[in-house]
This record gives sequence, C-alpha cells and structure tokens, in this order.
Amino acid sequence: MANDALAETGEGGSSNKEVGGSSSIKCPMLTSSNYTFWSIRMKALLKVNKAWDVIDTGSMDGDKNDMAIALLFQSIPETLVLRFGELTSAKKVWLAIQTVHVGRIECRKPGCRH
Repeated sequence: MANDALAETGEGGSSNKEVGGSSSIKCPMLTSSNYTFWSIRMKALLKVNKAWDVIDTGSMDGDKNDMAIALLFQSIPETLVLRFGELTSAKKVWLAIQTVHVGRIECRKPGCRH
C-alpha cells in the first residue's frame, strides 16, 4: 500500500516508472512551482528504494547512488537533466536542484533583488 500512497501526485504531474522491477511507482515531476511537494515525495520514493542515505549522508554506495540519480533524473525536466547530467553524486544532484529552486522561493520575498 505504500506504493499507492507514493503514486498520488497532485499538481505537477508524474511519470510512471518501473522501480525495482516489480512495481510501478510514479515519480513526481518537478515544476517551477512545486519544489516543496516534489522534495517530500522524492525523499519518500528514495527511502522506499533504499537510496536516500546516499543523499542524506553523502555515502558513495555505487548501486544506491545510481538508483538515486536515475530516480532524480526521471523526475526533473530535460533542461535540468542536461544542466546536471555530468554530476556523478546523487547528493550533488539533489543539492543542485535545491539551490535552483530554493533560490527562486527566497526571491519571491519582498525586497529580494536577485
């Protein structure tokens, strides 16, 4: 039933992906306005796939890192895949996505000159 909960997407759409070979889990698609929801859903998805710790701790478990990068790249627009495609660490990809979107959120505050 956890997969059913992860399949709920709301705004921003999703893409059906076979994860782990046995079940279909929808990766939420990141948009310019849903970073907070996307990050919560992606963290849950990465945990289900036992890949969150490579982002959380920065460990370089090869298989977990590859899984995390694959899930992240399935859930972001092609423009960001091209921008971050050379990064080999899932943690660096996560932080790069966060930097782009948290910066945008902060700049919506009154007085921001960015």
